[in-house]
Amino acid sequence: MTAPPAAGFRIRRVVELVPGADLIAVVLGFSSVVVDSDLVITGEGRFDSQSLDGKVPAAVRQFVHAHVPVVVLAGKVNLSREVWKDAGFAAALSVAPGPVPLEAMLKDVLKLVETASFHLVRIWETGLRAGNLSRQTSSDVAGTESQRALCFRTDAVDA
Repeated sequence: MTAPPAAGFRIRRVVELVPGADLIAVVLGFSSVVVDSDLVITGEGRFDSQSLDGKVPAAVRQFVHAHVPVVVLAGKVNLSREVWKDAGFAAALSVAPGPVPLEAMLKDVLKLVETASFHLVRIWETGLRAGNLSRQTSSDVAGTESQRALCFRTDAVDA
């Protein structure tokens, strides 16, 4: 007596490797959060060539409309102005207040980022008030303050 033919299943696994930052941006719906932003600020410990290849700054630049400036705040900027401009960034700024040892920066990182963000937003707002910058919003959404969301805590900025 022969055994009955085995019922078999063929399992096919499809795996696609994608940069982690891109995946997180899609899962969180990042594009819909920044759709009507005037300015987007992102961060990186060291802004270097790796930052342009699948890390958070590259994903942010990819998911934000081309007309919206994206600024990188970093502990250290290791890219030339030409490189980060060609990659589509409006600016790349170090949060370091001068030559500071890494240990000191790590100890005060939140304060350094908060201070740099505050100054950046104050400069941006001054440019808007002076008419040196223009606000671009989609025609279907009113440009309210809440819709001009910057991608960090805005309550630290005085009106």
